[in-house]
Amino acid sequence: MSRPRLSIMTVCVCLMLMASAVVAVGCGTSAVESSSTSAPKAAGRPQPVELHSNVARASAAEASAEEMAILVADSQAFALDLLTRLSHEGSNLVFSPWGLLTALSMTHDGARGVTQQEIAAALHLSLPSERVPVAVNTIDLTLNSTSMDDASTSADGDSPEFHSATAFWAQTGEPFHQEYLDLLARYYGSGITTLDFNGDREGAGRVVAEWLAQEIGREFSSGWAPPVSQVWPLLCVLTSAVRLDALWEHQFDPAMTRPRPFTLDDGTEITVDTMSVSSDFLVAEGEDYQAVELPYAGNALTFLAILPTDPPAATPSAGGNLTVFEEGLTPTKLAAIIDGLAGEGLTTVSLPKFDFQRNLDLEPTLTAMGMATAFKQGDFSGMTPTVSWSIDGVAQQAYIEVTEQGTKAGAATEVTIAAGIGGSLELNRPFLFLIRHVPSGALLFVGEVRDPRSAGQQ
Repeated sequence: MSRPRLSIMTVCVCLMLMASAVVAVGCGTSAVESSSTSAPKAAGRPQPVELHSNVARASAAEASAEEMAILVADSQAFALDLLTRLSHEGSNLVFSPWGLLTALSMTHDGARGVTQQEIAAALHLSLPSERVPVAVNTIDLTLNSTSMDDASTSADGDSPEFHSATAFWAQTGEPFHQEYLDLLARYYGSGITTLDFNGDREGAGRVVAEWLAQEIGREFSSGWAPPVSQVWPLLCVLTSAVRLDALWEHQFDPAMTRPRPFTLDDGTEITVDTMSVSSDFLVAEGEDYQAVELPYAGNALTFLAILPTDPPAATPSAGGNLTVFEEGLTPTKLAAIIDGLAGEGLTTVSLPKFDFQRNLDLEPTLTAMGMATAFKQGDFSGMTPTVSWSIDGVAQQAYIEVTEQGTKAGAATEVTIAAGIGGSLELNRPFLFLIRHVPSGALLFVGEVRDPRSAGQQ
């Protein structure tokens, strides 16, 4: 294998990954019901009322190793399917498949019949429906234990911090089955908080937005309003949030940052600030790619960068090779890339500095993935006796910032339901990145860098 300079355009990372998800539901009568009167208001906002089962949260041991492996494989297939559908040449991309899957799995658990089957198909779930929340809980607890695992602590004492949480918000007076409350408590550590969405939408929406902002450690950008503020009549909102903060295992020296060329999708060459670091990184090479894995402190979390091979000079759009590569990137091929990672001695990696966010409307994509019924006339009788509920929208705002000091990345997702290689590697053209939890294999964040200059919203 040739030993070209490995230039991924690198950075010193203190990763802050956050994802939150919300599902809002519309209309209903039965088992557990909150007061039909509007909740009392304090300080100009509704006073939340808690509906919570006394069932204790299940331990991580409840799911078998085989079930965990199946769910991780399914979630990877979901992530890669989303990647190819959301990718657009010329536009950067970042999203959190785990944050989205967690929110939609709560929706899946309360769905029945064709609605549940279609949600499972869109998420690529192959476990029996009753085992999905069990496996989700086990992986979630495993991820949350990352910061407390001695094996995840570097020699310098830095350890990654991971936090995830879920919350279910419902319109005051809406009824829910006790069995669903038990499921939320057992597998998500959550209950249901009732708010007067339809009587005081602004106040109720503010409660949800503030919870999300607190959980992900970042306010929503001015260009994106959570669906909870737009849907009426609103029956419930399911939310999940994840936050990750991790330093690079091998820090980047800001003094090594300098302007270097980067080739865009259309073949145009630009100059961007690029950082470099040398260490014994794990690298891999195939017919159509080069890959390098940059570990975070403790090595339990990594940033896997995959660079499609440089196409022939006759190819009109050099950068567009990323799209071609991703179209052929299956879970099997991704597994082969990961399995092929190996140390090849001292490797110099270069990575561009970049900072961007994406606002994603996922309803059309999920509908195309087979989830149509849930958006029309869904069956959510597993959570409520009320009929005529349907998912009104699924949206995610995600961001990532990579600098010499670290990486910050995050995503806020809402689902609303309403009535109704050795040497050096240079990542100097569009590349794919995946932030993954090595022990479980879970993909926490996936994205593309097509133009490192792009900032703000896309």
